[in-house]
Amino acid sequence: MTRYRNRRRRRAGTSRSARADGVRFEGVIEIELDKAADVVASLVPGEILQQQAKGLGDDGNPMAPYSDSYRRALTRAGRDGSVVDHRLTGGMLGSVGERSRQMDKKTALVRIGPDSGTSPQVSLGKGVAKQTGRRGPPHNQLAKWLARKRPWLGLGPRAVKRIAKALEKAGLLRSER
Repeated sequence: MTRYRNRRRRRAGTSRSARADGVRFEGVIEIELDKAADVVASLVPGEILQQQAKGLGDDGNPMAPYSDSYRRALTRAGRDGSVVDHRLTGGMLGSVGERSRQMDKKTALVRIGPDSGTSPQVSLGKGVAKQTGRRGPPHNQLAKWLARKRPWLGLGPRAVKRIAKALEKAGLLRSER
């Protein structure tokens, strides 16, 4: 058994041969969980926003299109309704970030999502997007409602690979042969 000087550095698991997101590795995997959680918390929100800008859902595929009536309303208001990006006001996506973190000896769970704040409510009537003077629903509730039809608050396979590469480049994920 290997002993570590740094108590936060843990043996995450061993495997003779395993697959992690399409990358084959062999040997012992070591992860410095606290630092890895910091990297994940800093990279995941940006990856989610990039997927949204491209109209991709949490599986990396295009999201279901907006309804015809909503797409027409967006177009009349001068917005592009052809790409589903959930950016009418930008408040919900702007609030995506780390919400909580739980760690034990072998795992780190970093929860990423929108906050519970609200954005100004927007009306798309009469060909102009204008604020109504009221507040919209909390961002976290709006995100849950939107995800029923278009799952979006997650990472596609390419994003997962980019984050794994960032962890590897930072020296936080490595395999010993």
